[in-house]
Amino acid sequence: IGDMPDFATSTIHVAADGSEPQLHVCHAGANVRLNEFDIVWNRRRERPRAPEDASPFDTAIIEEEFFNHCDNMLHLLGRIRKTVNCPVRQKRADRKAVQLFIAGQVGFDTMPTLFTNDVDRISEFHAHNAPLIAKPHRQHGWTDGDRSFNALTFDLSLPAESDRWSIEACPLIVQKKVVRTMEVRLISFGGRIFAAKTVDAEGVVDSRMETMNNGFATIEAITPPDAISKKCIAYLERMEIEFGAFDFIVDQDGRWVFLECNE
Repeated sequence: IGDMPDFATSTIHVAADGSEPQLHVCHAGANVRLNEFDIVWNRRRERPRAPEDASPFDTAIIEEEFFNHCDNMLHLLGRIRKTVNCPVRQKRADRKAVQLFIAGQVGFDTMPTLFTNDVDRISEFHAHNAPLIAKPHRQHGWTDGDRSFNALTFDLSLPAESDRWSIEACPLIVQKKVVRTMEVRLISFGGRIFAAKTVDAEGVVDSRMETMNNGFATIEAITPPDAISKKCIAYLERMEIEFGAFDFIVDQDGRWVFLECNE
């Protein structure tokens, strides 16, 4: 989808007789009929981008129309083929607040969490749960000349009055901080479990960029406790999805604390 419309075209043909719709994608000279596949892997999608030579007045419209076109294709495939994960259930399973609620229901350890842009609520939460960390719903990046910046997890102190405008302008996910010994990425798919741990440098709040920058050298395959594996499978069943990539923190007492599940 990220190659549309620059390098790929796509067509949906819905006949008037109720027969199965036909879906085609043409890319680099190849014409692929999507109906030929039994299972569709619905991985994280990039939003379509307008061609660089498109008029700036048209860019937003082109991208919105292509997004809706591609969304039509995905949801239609979800009705006529096995799709992992189902696009309707995927969207719900991607909501972080829903994830934490379901995680608590299946018995995972979770941390008290706020989703808010209310400074007063954060201050009250800080009084009962400090120290805190904060993070965005999605990883974001900015560039300034040759430098790049990423919005990841960071320590959050008691907000000052001077912070009010920026917090009210953009909501945060705020959680009680966990002192960790390692992070674990666990994949659950088709009833099978695969897990790996990463040991972080002291004082690092979010290991993602550090792990990628060192070539994933700190990652090691592990076997998770049976109780954790069973809860992961129960979580996917409750969410009605087949695939999940779970993130955990293991604290100094050996507790596996649920962070999120990427659908």
